Amino acid sequence: MRTGGLAGSFNGLCMIWRHGDTLSVLSDALVIAAVLLVAIAGKTVGLKLRGTCTSINMSTCFVTVAAFSQPARVAEALLSLLMVIILALGFVLGNWRTGIAAHPSSLASLGVLMQIPETRQMLTQACRGIEMTEGRKSSKSSMDGQLAERFRRECSGIRFRLG
Repeated sequence: MRTGGLAGSFNGLCMIWRHGDTLSVLSDALVIAAVLLVAIAGKTVGLKLRGTCTSINMSTCFVTVAAFSQPARVAEALLSLLMVIILALGFVLGNWRTGIAAHPSSLASLGVLMQIPETRQMLTQACRGIEMTEGRKSSKSSMDGQLAERFRRECSGIRFRLG
């Protein structure tokens, strides 16, 4: 498989399409349409000389701003295509499954994590000794800071991943 040049770009798109990564295909199409729109936008509006312009007599000649219809129609079509791609991206992202069954801060997800013995042992070791005692009035923010520091220390060599 060639990876350089124009063939490399098409090979990458073919691989993305073959493996069904719709989000990547739509975002690539969005970028290509935006690049084409930028290229054509400069040609839609320009300066046009009106009147009887000759090299000898320039007094009857004046400059106006003109919109050229063909590039303007192409720009409208590209803007419509961009809108359709953005709507398709919104639909795909709305139905996107992240792999996380519940919100990470919910009690249900914490309960699921606590069912795993290694995770339960790690969390209890990190939380040990940071209780709020009556004699020492610790603020909630200092307890959070201590807990976060202890988590960093305890979990520094552990690699977490989904699935």
